[in-house]
Amino acid sequence: MDKKEKVYSFDIFDTLITRKTVFPEAVFLAVQEKIRVLNLPEFLKNNFSLLRKEAEKYCTEREFQLHNKFDCTINNIYEVIKNNYQLESNTVEAIKQLEIEEEINNAFPIIENINKVKNLISENKKVILISDMYLPSEVLREILVNIDDVFKYIEIYTSSDTGKRKSNGSLYRLIQEKYKIIEHTGDNEFSDVVQAKWNGIKANKVICEGLKEYEKRLIKKYPKNLYLQKSVGISRLLRQNSKPNGVFDFALSFAAPVLYGYTDWVLAESLRRGIKNLYFVARDGFVPKIIADIIIREKNYDIKTHYFYSSRRASRIAEEKNIEEYITQIFSELEDRQTEEFIAKRFEITKEELLSFGGASREKLLSNPEFKNLIINKHKEKKSLFLSYIRQEINFTEPFAFVDLNGSGRTQDNLAHLINDNICKTDIVSFYFSLQPNMEYRENSIKSAYINSYNFNSLFLELMCRTLHGQTLGYGRQEGKIVPLLEYDNNPNMEKWGFEVYLDGLKAYTKLMAQEEINNDAVLPFEYLNYLKGLIDRETADTIGSIPFGIYGDEKTIKEFIPKYTLFTLFQKREIPSVASSRANKIIKPLSLIINKIRSKKTYGFISKKRELAYLNFFWYKINLYNIFWKK
Repeated sequence: MDKKEKVYSFDIFDTLITRKTVFPEAVFLAVQEKIRVLNLPEFLKNNFSLLRKEAEKYCTEREFQLHNKFDCTINNIYEVIKNNYQLESNTVEAIKQLEIEEEINNAFPIIENINKVKNLISENKKVILISDMYLPSEVLREILVNIDDVFKYIEIYTSSDTGKRKSNGSLYRLIQEKYKIIEHTGDNEFSDVVQAKWNGIKANKVICEGLKEYEKRLIKKYPKNLYLQKSVGISRLLRQNSKPNGVFDFALSFAAPVLYGYTDWVLAESLRRGIKNLYFVARDGFVPKIIADIIIREKNYDIKTHYFYSSRRASRIAEEKNIEEYITQIFSELEDRQTEEFIAKRFEITKEELLSFGGASREKLLSNPEFKNLIINKHKEKKSLFLSYIRQEINFTEPFAFVDLNGSGRTQDNLAHLINDNICKTDIVSFYFSLQPNMEYRENSIKSAYINSYNFNSLFLELMCRTLHGQTLGYGRQEGKIVPLLEYDNNPNMEKWGFEVYLDGLKAYTKLMAQEEINNDAVLPFEYLNYLKGLIDRETADTIGSIPFGIYGDEKTIKEFIPKYTLFTLFQKREIPSVASSRANKIIKPLSLIINKIRSKKTYGFISKKRELAYLNFFWYKINLYNIFWKK
């Protein structure tokens, strides 16, 4: 009868803890960045990540050939590096400690599996840890205890300490000379499952969180970019520790990385320029302000943030000197929506008033002095209230800037003129994620963009920066203060969609990312936003399409930005709706022809099952792209 003590064993990496990077080797990239300041050979500094990785492989084989051991130690690895470059012992030790520090700082708990360990211990079951790892058990314990005190006294068996490995079963056999392993839990199909079963041990496989399609493409394209490794790694580990939720996942995996890069840049630029106060402009500034507040708190920045209620409608003031420009701006935006009702609403008059001046004709209104006087007179009180609100909210004694998302910059130009003409002479600095190509550089209105690119579709950015309140219609007086008059205070459709869950995802990602000492890299938002244009996957399209959002006006009645197509509705339609944009027709017309061809019995009957699914997937993606870009 076997009288050995019964134990439950757990793998360590990607079972109890994971790294804040996609690949384990990204730790070497982090060390490579830190050793650039050391007095080392340039070749070693520039190629450390590769050299460190290959040295490990070399040492593993060397230990086997010379000592019949199946793994090497971290000391073996750095001995090779020391001898190759004739380094001082203290220098090599310093680099090795940098690697260990990175491993400690890079570790993150997998809560579900740590709780399994705690439950077993609470039931007086013995737990041991097993790892194929070049780090010794004392270093692994330091990493684990930094995560949770439960690991303080648990026995740890490593391949580097024993010379045996899980991957060939020898480590299991060594441990079973002392213990009877009842069950082993791990993530690796071969070393944690197959080898455990071959050695008579029940195996419990851990399912690790995978990467989203856009994350796979990004890391495949830039495998050695440390910022991307950290960003995608943080998104993945947060998904690992949460229940599946499409809105939460989209927030922390896609929206947060895109908006974090922009907001972090705004803060860095503000520090560089000595800006002390940032005014995030409603409504697109609501989400970036939340991200900014977390970054400021985590990085201890000396910057104050404020939420500035404004809108195109509330802040554009018609006066005698700018009335023609004001009228021109009304007609130059949202040209596809210019009905008489819409134009009247933009001028803040009734449809009947507009018709009395000849209707929605720019030429007629520009040449009509009575119409100009009507608008100017209507805006006098509006101007007075807006100026009072500006004086109330903005601290003009310290350098400040506005934070917006995207646009032509015209609203900020108008604000700059209003402040300079009526309050004080000062440059109005405005930060944008991206500016539209019709933007003009104007005196006293300094506009800076994170990424100026014609490739981005502004709708994607706006979709990621929603809030519960409606647009600012104007301003009023209440208890001695100037207050914004909002279209509505709360959007129930946004609440139902899961707006608070969305914010939770943004906050979770931002908190972890802000703790990393790493330089911002614009390649992530650039690649992700371009991914939406050409390669959008079904899961992401579903989430984006479900956001209650309208291009202009009252969003309270809108339930979804893009209603989802089904196979039934796809094949039921005779043709895809025509649109005015010639750019859209280049895609839509060929798609209409192909869809009609597939509907015909002659063609449809010869398409194999796989080909049929491929066609349907292709149509699904392209039709969603059509909706996102050109549906009005």
